[in-house]
Amino acid sequence: LNLSASSAVITEQVRPGDITNLKSGATAYATARAIWCYRFSHFLKAPGSMFEGKSGWYKNVAELTGEFEAPEGYFPYETVQIKCFPSFNPAQGPVECAINMNAIIDGKEDEIKSIQLRVNAKHSQKLLKKRIQYPTNMAEADHHIKYVVAVAMLTGSLSPLQYSEEYLHNEKVHRLIDIMDIVMMDEAEEKELSGGKAG
Repeated sequence: LNLSASSAVITEQVRPGDITNLKSGATAYATARAIWCYRFSHFLKAPGSMFEGKSGWYKNVAELTGEFEAPEGYFPYETVQIKCFPSFNPAQGPVECAINMNAIIDGKEDEIKSIQLRVNAKHSQKLLKKRIQYPTNMAEADHHIKYVVAVAMLTGSLSPLQYSEEYLHNEKVHRLIDIMDIVMMDEAEEKELSGGKAG
């Protein structure tokens, strides 16, 4: 699909990583957004080159019909929709929480004695997997839940900038990683928090 004619609409809806990672759910979502933009384009006036020619939208998607529909109880699609930060899906919620906590901490991170992340059964196998203590590059860091939570708590954000050497080797980030534990919730706790839904 030719995404170059989408202006800012598609980049607001789908972060670039979702398109380039080629994960099945992310790719389906990016495609759905492209078709949404195509339908919207009928109401816009724009240069013909955006829609016509070999790579134009009319040629590539005009024949597509129907709607994208997620099967009942299919949660991965919802996960992609709310993916807001450059880290793996199970870290999205904890990162958002850590960003909100940044204002409360207000430079008093040295007073924090311990941090506990409680995870559900669906994500426990991935999150409890043994990892190196301190990531050394972006590929390791964006799949390292302790790292992304620590950085978000300290800075109040998480962007590609937070995967630079400045943060990867930061002593304050390392300290928060050291005092962080990941604990799996029991079945009753998970059910109460999720409203009875899996995951």
